[in-house]
Amino acid sequence: MTIRGLLSRAEGGWWNGGLPPYGYDLAYYAASGEYLCTVRFIEDGSKQVLNADGNVTRIVPIYRQ
Repeated sequence: MTIRGLLSRAEGGWWNGGLPPYGYDLAYYAASGEYLCTVRFIEDGSKQVLNADGNVTRIVPIYRQ
């Protein structure tokens, strides 16, 4: 992605990639604005997927080759 693309994504409020800062979660929404899920990054590298009530619906383990 080019710098122009990254800047336009940032101006639009979109995440540009990488791990979020410690203590931040990523919320995902459909194009219609409907809430999909929240992803929380855990210290060991795994991820928790949370529903709208904040309950963990699944845990995604670390991918290792």
